[in-house]
Amino acid sequence: MAVTDPLEELWKHTMSPDRTDLLCFYPSKITMSGIWTGDSPLDFSLPLLLFQIILITTTTRAVALLLTPLRLPRYIAEILAGFLLGPSVLGRLPHFSDIAFPIRSLFILESMSLLGLIYYTFTIGVEIELHTVLRAGQRSFWFAAASALPPFLVGAVTGYVAVSTDETRRTADQFLNTLSFPVFLGATFCATAFSVLARNIAQLKLAGTDVGQLSISASLINDTFAWGGLTVATALAHVRYGMGEVVTELQECSVLIGVMVAALVADAGGTHAIFGAFVFGLAVPNGPVGVAIVEKVEDFVVGTLLPLFFAMSGLRTDTAKITSMSAAVLLMVAALAAAILKVVAAVTVAGAFGMPLHDGVSIGLLLNTKGVIELVILNIGKNKKIMSDQSFTVLVFMSALITALVTPLLAMVVKPARRLVFYKRRTIAWPQPDSEFRILACVHMPRDVPALLTLLDVASPSDHSPVAVQALHLIEFAGRSSALLLINASAPSSSFEHSTHGRSQVELQFKHISHAFMAYEENVLGVTARTLAAVSPYVTMHDDVTAAAEDRHSALILLPFHKHRSVDGGLEVFHPAIQPLNQNIQRFSPCTVGILVDRGLGGIPGAGCRVAALFFGGRDDREAVALATRMVYNPAIDLTVLRFVQKGGSFMGTEFDALKERKADDACLREFLDRANSMSVGGGGGAGVEYRERGVFNASEMVAQIQEVEALGKDLFVVGKVPGLPALTAGMAEWSECPELGPIGDLLASRDFQTMASVLVVQSYAKPSAGAISGELGYGGDGVPAAGRPPRPDHIRRNSIGMGNWS
Repeated sequence: MAVTDPLEELWKHTMSPDRTDLLCFYPSKITMSGIWTGDSPLDFSLPLLLFQIILITTTTRAVALLLTPLRLPRYIAEILAGFLLGPSVLGRLPHFSDIAFPIRSLFILESMSLLGLIYYTFTIGVEIELHTVLRAGQRSFWFAAASALPPFLVGAVTGYVAVSTDETRRTADQFLNTLSFPVFLGATFCATAFSVLARNIAQLKLAGTDVGQLSISASLINDTFAWGGLTVATALAHVRYGMGEVVTELQECSVLIGVMVAALVADAGGTHAIFGAFVFGLAVPNGPVGVAIVEKVEDFVVGTLLPLFFAMSGLRTDTAKITSMSAAVLLMVAALAAAILKVVAAVTVAGAFGMPLHDGVSIGLLLNTKGVIELVILNIGKNKKIMSDQSFTVLVFMSALITALVTPLLAMVVKPARRLVFYKRRTIAWPQPDSEFRILACVHMPRDVPALLTLLDVASPSDHSPVAVQALHLIEFAGRSSALLLINASAPSSSFEHSTHGRSQVELQFKHISHAFMAYEENVLGVTARTLAAVSPYVTMHDDVTAAAEDRHSALILLPFHKHRSVDGGLEVFHPAIQPLNQNIQRFSPCTVGILVDRGLGGIPGAGCRVAALFFGGRDDREAVALATRMVYNPAIDLTVLRFVQKGGSFMGTEFDALKERKADDACLREFLDRANSMSVGGGGGAGVEYRERGVFNASEMVAQIQEVEALGKDLFVVGKVPGLPALTAGMAEWSECPELGPIGDLLASRDFQTMASVLVVQSYAKPSAGAISGELGYGGDGVPAAGRPPRPDHIRRNSIGMGNWS
């Protein structure tokens, strides 16, 4: 027995001129008196709507959870959830549709789903910035045109063939629909879901590649084609054409009301309500106002209301409606042909621009990503009787199938292109002190920049000891898909106009950060600077940071602390996800890492900064002293190196290890003293370079000595993460709040220490040894053993070793 679409049956019955009965609705049956009175919740409108929302949302989340190992886009889970709730699966169970989705509730449910769709398309419009599309390079336009035109032609020709052989469309009443079906089919085939594509690119870590940037730019242009085709096809579906109205700015009216007004105007003009919302979103600047509105509505819309739209689409998807296999096969073949042509076209354009073959294949696969826009086109086509139930069902399945195939095929293409990066200098300490010192400075927001620039000044760049800085703007990927367009933008001065009109908040932050580093490069001798952006979820952002460090052959990664200085002088959490991010970077870093706890360092001139380096011994402390050795070059530096020696203590390890560590420590300090003495004799050393040694019995005496140095008015403490006197600091780890700072760094960053000095915590790169030797016996870039540090994970080890040779 065939299962019919209940909403369609109700619509046919209501609009039928020769109906003999009437369905009655009771206005009083909205809320119930209570189950104890014998009322059933599903007999009343509000409890039934809440039940449907809970059912749809829960089903969507459950399917998404089951598909998590496959790393498929959420769009696939939403499509499958709607299909499960529709007549093809659960709808075949006796009375399921009558109980869960009775006919009387479908009008309310569909209205709610369309309201969610209206606000979702509004957020898409806010994210898409027209000036960004216009600034896209020539390659992006060619990729967009080549990947849109052939699929559109395939869809148009297939639609024309389909309607030409359909006897029901021979009448005059069906003439306009005959014209619009090929356009609808062409728009469906050429559509690319920008938001779904952006999430795929971020998940696959392709945002920083040429492939990712070209795909994002081309998808923006393709979306313009798709929306244009949707508007034309929708207008063609009406006998009288509507001219539409221009949405003007509504004075003293909120943006959310403006979205509904724009949707109402568009629907009255003969197109569709969502097109008005989309155009209104384009008109809203992607600045603080647009970002605030999107952040307020996006979670509720995407998490609660949008799944209702997929559920309604599932109620319309019925495999029993596939009655003509020849027509169904024609549509499936056409959909596959359009997808293949996108790849072929992308490969052709890539070859014309001299790009590798796998890059062209990757872009073609990415541009086959489908999403909400295609489902919107299909629903509009079905509602306006432009396409049949069979065509709708087949095209929905093909959309989900093609999108599901993109991720595994792309992984097969991209994986061989990944390369291992080998380079030598991965630490601050280096036998050639005058060689270029490469630093990756990570920035979350513009307020992080002044302290980092002061720290770079302290590192004393010069023409004899140059510093190459790459500033990496870390942007959390949380639905702001347009932020991916900032990746790989070196931000020269000519690329940004002086006007900030129409620019997003993220782009303005990127502009300020890049300009600050460019100004530093222009004003300081021996510095080269470049600014890039990394857009990723905080959970996986460490991959972007470590990859950027390897690509730039960095010797030091500088990270802002997850706490910022508050008004009362303390430290308050800026973003809780930054702390695990810093810990992951420390764990997987290909070079030395420094975490900067800023307490106002940016307001201090770098040349007059007062620095204290605390030395307990060990690998990390040797890196801290190596940075202090560079500071000796600064003619106005006030530097104190304080070495702690534990009285009556013993080294926690073998006697052989203790001897090696002691020799390495002495060699490090000897180099510092020799450099300080030579610069002092030559007249070019620091204004106040001081070296002290203090013997202490316990942690209390150690803290007293640090407080004595702090009383001298220091601006910056430089310490190692893991001190070389573990017996002295063993008890401190038990109450440590920030383990990424180590015991000494955590002490200096705590409120209990009562200091206004900033803190730089250094973790040395622990180079694993070749073969099967563990990291505890390996040697780092400073030529000393890794005392007690655990070996790095296997995939990081592979990135550092090549054919048994270090490079």
